[in-house]
Amino acid sequence: MTAKAGSQAFDIGGGYDGTKYGTAGELNVTGGILNLSSSGRGTNATVPVFTNCTVSGSGARQYEGIYDANGKFTISAAALTTNPEAYECSETVTLVASFDVSRKNGITTPAPRGSVSFELDGEKIGTAPLTKTTVGANGYSIAYAELEWTVLEGEHTITAEYIPGVGDSYTSNDRVIYEVSVHEHIWGDDFTIDVAPDCITEGSKSIHCTLCDAKKDETVIPALGHEYSAEWTIEKEATCTEPGSKSHHCIRCNEKTDITEIPAAHSFGLWEEKTPPTCDTNGTSTRTCSVCGYSETKTVPMRHTVVEIPEVKATCTSTGLTAGEKCSVCGKTLKEQEVIPMIPHNYVTTIIPPTENSQGYSLHTCSVCGDNYKDHYTDYVGEAVPQIIIENKTAAAGETVTVNLSVKNNPGFNAASIKIDYDTTRLRLIGAELSEEFSNGTNVSYDNLPYLTFVRGSNIDSDTNMLTLTFEVLGAAVDGDAYITLLYEAGNISNIDEEDVNFKIIDGKITVIDYLPGDINGDGNVNTKDLTRLLKYINHEDVDCTEQALDVNGDGKVNTKDLTRLLKYINHEDVEIF
Repeated sequence: MTAKAGSQAFDIGGGYDGTKYGTAGELNVTGGILNLSSSGRGTNATVPVFTNCTVSGSGARQYEGIYDANGKFTISAAALTTNPEAYECSETVTLVASFDVSRKNGITTPAPRGSVSFELDGEKIGTAPLTKTTVGANGYSIAYAELEWTVLEGEHTITAEYIPGVGDSYTSNDRVIYEVSVHEHIWGDDFTIDVAPDCITEGSKSIHCTLCDAKKDETVIPALGHEYSAEWTIEKEATCTEPGSKSHHCIRCNEKTDITEIPAAHSFGLWEEKTPPTCDTNGTSTRTCSVCGYSETKTVPMRHTVVEIPEVKATCTSTGLTAGEKCSVCGKTLKEQEVIPMIPHNYVTTIIPPTENSQGYSLHTCSVCGDNYKDHYTDYVGEAVPQIIIENKTAAAGETVTVNLSVKNNPGFNAASIKIDYDTTRLRLIGAELSEEFSNGTNVSYDNLPYLTFVRGSNIDSDTNMLTLTFEVLGAAVDGDAYITLLYEAGNISNIDEEDVNFKIIDGKITVIDYLPGDINGDGNVNTKDLTRLLKYINHEDVDCTEQALDVNGDGKVNTKDLTRLLKYINHEDVEIF
């Protein structure tokens, strides 16, 4: 039997699912009346009317539900949400009441025309229409009504009931009842962790009421972030042929960072020589992994068996050799020996006094090899001995000084070959020149100083200046006497008749000083002030003087002769001061 009105139809045998008729289904009508169209034709049936019954079954579709005597669908109360107990007294909250309206499977449900009445402890506190609609999990359309309410302290009963409107298709026989117990919240002193944060997810905390589940000051707790251990965690051990891996793990979760490869490596033992190298052939050495037995071989370069060639000490008559090296197997020299220069003679000096028939002299004999030479000849006893006298001078470091050599008691000579010997730690010889009398008609060689040789066609027998030497006092020269002397071998001073002429050498010196000669008062100048200061000193007055400069004439004494010498020097007379 089918009922239809307009484009809508009802089929007891199959029903309508919103898209087509005649699908299989079952209609159960319990305890009531189903009124259909009087025409009784399936194609002209009106919408069915249910009274005082419950409609159910798979064929009921949108008509499933409870109907009253007037054929109105009964709305069922669902819930009253929003918990007033979570709020403080006097706070305003929104009460939300929900009702199941009807099934909805693609069919438009008529909107309820009534309103919801809210009561507090049996007294009406307000009404609100059903507005918002959603589809619940049970398939019913759910309508909501909302009412703002100021929370009151104490225990209360809140009800919400649907009141049908004019022409409403709905009625209600149910209400929502909510028991409320509102109290003054007593808040805790500290935050309670509601959701603990982890490395990547935020958490939350709030202040809780000590009497109920209410909470306030909800605060986000930031995610902790990963905290990685400083220690490495080995994920995979390396083997001889396959690499392993390691990383730093988070101490709270399994996250890891700094994933690092552990290189594969053999556990080799020490190298063992298998084939020894020789002087001209390479050898081999092998080492083996203690884990897998793998072996590797390397070349050991050829090598000599080194022994030392002993050092040969130098003497005063022969050179020496440094230590060398050679191969004891093949004899090849690996480190050449170098020549060590001869060491100086260790001369011991003996003074030979003069006699009536011979000059005196100093005899210098080497205590090692016996080599000897003579110098510093002295006069025959009782005779006017021929002399070459070397001048004494005074100078400071860095100065240039000339020294004259003169002959005395000259027996006459025309040729000489001499060596100028001097203190090389303080002086450097930079020039030599024969006097005018000696240089006239004389062949002379200055090219190999300190050696000097000259010859002329006639004897010179006068006592005169023979030679002037020029010295540089070294900048690093220390204070003291720098000796100057002449050396010659027997026969190297002779006359025109080719007879030996022997001279006694009177040594000279350059005294190296660190003061200005004649600067008695030490002011860096030589003038009448110094003459006055020297006069006071000789007169035993208490004055400060440069003691080294007091002996102006260099005779080893300080007296009026020094006053006279200094006066002449200041007066620009040709005198020398010391």
